[in-house]
Amino acid sequence: MKTLFKVALLLVAALGHAQGTIPASKISVSLQGGFWAPLGTSHFVAAAANVAVCTGANTVCVIQFSTDKTATIGNASTRIGTGGTIACISSVGFYDASKNLLTQATRTCSSANTIATTALTSTITVAQNTVLYYAFCSNEAIPTEMGVSASSTNVQNTLNDGATAANAQWATAANTCTAGVLPASLGNLTTANFDFPLAYFRP
Repeated sequence: MKTLFKVALLLVAALGHAQGTIPASKISVSLQGGFWAPLGTSHFVAAAANVAVCTGANTVCVIQFSTDKTATIGNASTRIGTGGTIACISSVGFYDASKNLLTQATRTCSSANTIATTALTSTITVAQNTVLYYAFCSNEAIPTEMGVSASSTNVQNTLNDGATAANAQWATAANTCTAGVLPASLGNLTTANFDFPLAYFRP
């Protein structure tokens, strides 16, 4: 009788797995590649346009997001569309939920139609569903980067509905870039509407 009972339990367990129940210990959320910011996914992205790096020289634009997987990243890949002057510098990076800088990548942006992969100042591991601010700036208003054109403000306005300086999700920061390099912290945020460049963060 005991043997039959054990067999029955094994059959129930097997049926459960057959119907899609996978033990948590067998599930991996590691992402071997990287992810697009600010989309937080490694899925293919079709960029719509070349867009301004931010709203003006040394202004820091930020978008709040979270990643869909865990990933360790040490480099950022970006594509310049329209180049600036010989002194053009642009940066992309991440801030934590307290608006403190985690890491950034800085590159020259003088040459048009160029792709560059640049080392981050620090290699970091981003856990699944971690809230981050994706930030970007340039020391000039001229350059553009591959990105997404916000043809409508509906997305930004919906995200920012009821937002304050503490929790705006699509915004410019009180602290500015220095010569195209992101600041140590963002300071207060002011809701804003802008297009955004895409960056691919990878190991």
